Parts: sequence; C-alpha cells; structure tokens
Amino acid sequence: MPQSRSLHTLAQERFGYDRLHPGQERAVKSVLAGHDTLVVMPTGGGKSAIYQLAASMISGATVVVSPLLALQRDQVQAIAQQDLGEAVVINSTVGDSDRRGEGIALGSLGIAYDSLGQYERAINYHQQYLTIVREIGDRHGEGYGLGNLGNAYYSLGQYERAISLYQQQLTITREVGDRWGEGIGFENLGGSLIKLERYSEALELLQKALKIDQEISFRSGEAATLKKFAHLHQALGEVEVARQYCQQALELATELGIPLTEECQKLMKELEERGASEGK
Repeated sequence: MPQSRSLHTLAQERFGYDRLHPGQERAVKSVLAGHDTLVVMPTGGGKSAIYQLAASMISGATVVVSPLLALQRDQVQAIAQQDLGEAVVINSTVGDSDRRGEGIALGSLGIAYDSLGQYERAINYHQQYLTIVREIGDRHGEGYGLGNLGNAYYSLGQYERAISLYQQQLTITREVGDRWGEGIGFENLGGSLIKLERYSEALELLQKALKIDQEISFRSGEAATLKKFAHLHQALGEVEVARQYCQQALELATELGIPLTEECQKLMKELEERGASEGK
C-alpha cells in the first residue's frame, strides 16, 4: 500500500531502520489514523521508533511520558544526534532556569486544550508560551506560537484577530527562512479570508501555500491546502471544481494515513449532496 511504502521509506532514510516489525508498523498506522493506541513490548522491542515515526508524519509537538530519567536523557540525545527535530527533558531535576523546556511544556498544553475544544484555556497557554520564547529570543518558536494562537482564535470564529496573528507569523517565518512555517502561514491566512468572503485574496495565498508545500515535499501540508481549495470553490458555488480538489486531498490524506482523511470524507459527502441537489 502507498502508506506502507511512505512509512518504510521514512524509517530507512531518516531513522536508518532496515525494516519495521509488524507490531511497530501496525501501531504507527493506528496513531496516524487518529486512534488511541496501546502497545506492550519488551525492553528493546522498538517502542521509541513508534512515537518517533508517528511524530515525524504529524505536524505539531509530541509529548512523551517516560518514568526513567536516564531513558529520557538518552532519547533526547538520540533525537539531537539524528537531527530529527528539537527535544527537551522536563522533570523534577530540571531547574526553573530552563525556560525553553518550560515554554515547550506550555505550548504542548495549549495544543492539548485546542484538541479538546477548550480554546479559551488554550489561548492562555499559547500566550504564556509566546512570552517565554520572546524572552529567550527564539524566533522560530515565536512564529510557531503565533500560528497556534491564531488557530485558537480561528476556532472561536474571531477571524480578524486570527489574521493579524497569522500575518505576524508569516513575517517571522520569512525572516528566519522557515519555509515549512511560511507555507502553513499562507494556508492559515487563506482559510481565514475564505471565512470573511475575501475569495480572490484567499486564492492567491493558497496558491503560494501549495507551491511551498510541493517545493519542500510537505505532503500533509499539501493535503490540508488542497482541502482549503475545496472549501474556497465550495463557497464560490463551483461544486465540481471543489469536488476535484477534495478528491485530491482525500487521496493524499489516505495515502499518508493522517487524521485529515475523515474531514475530507465529510466534505466530499457535502459536495456530493449539494451537486445532487443542484442537478434536480
């Protein structure tokens, strides 16, 4: 299956694994499909590979809870050595001076409350995260935090405020050369402008987002942008065009095994029902 090939390619090229055990592959696919997943394996069975692979295919922060302090340090060092992203240890031995670790913890809490639909609480944590990354001069982190804060306001229907935050996010991501963040910023802005019925501006921004997604091979971002294109053409009453974009987004999301699949299926059903209604 395409998803299996993508997963095995990532495991080989980024992590250096010759192959995945059946239990590892099944667990990663379950996580990518958005399911709560319990895996019981012996020491050395490859549990770390499961969350590392899944985290590499899902945007946002990943929180790993481990009871062993030595294991926490070993895993963070391994991630740093393999250049897999940024990781920090947060436990009782870490002093209050570790502001970066505190910031990541606060940002992760904000994302958790976003996923629970508790956006006011999420906003509070995102704002605390931004305060810390600004204190320590982390411009990459600031751009990331502004995007998350914008997402929370977007979910509350405060689109003008979300747009302001996304614009600040774009300014920073361009300044630091963060193409991944820039693409997400364009996509977020485009989605907000659709809500305000500023369709021509939204189209231009989504085109920029899609171009970046394809240039840097950010495939989950490409799927999300294609879904936004479908929403745009749905709002314009161009049902057939919207269905084509939705189908592309659905195929890509299914291949990658990301939670976006369910959203695309729901949108496709809406478009099919609308097309059938208009055809009567």
